[in-house]
Amino acid sequence: MVSFQPHLASLLKSLPPTPVDEAKLNDLVSNKLEETKNFSTPEIRKAQWEYALKDDIFALAVGHK
Repeated sequence: MVSFQPHLASLLKSLPPTPVDEAKLNDLVSNKLEETKNFSTPEIRKAQWEYALKDDIFALAVGHK
């Protein structure tokens, strides 16, 4: 199984400073989703993205980022 954590980290690094234009954010996220679309089935990709996001949020909450 492919880890989506590097893809999430790449997406977060590519974000411009706040406030982020919604159209720009949508484009960045769409591009990253398109980049990872061939890694597995849609259901598995959804679960992998959810895990990567939750893991990052948890790390932020406990101060590891």
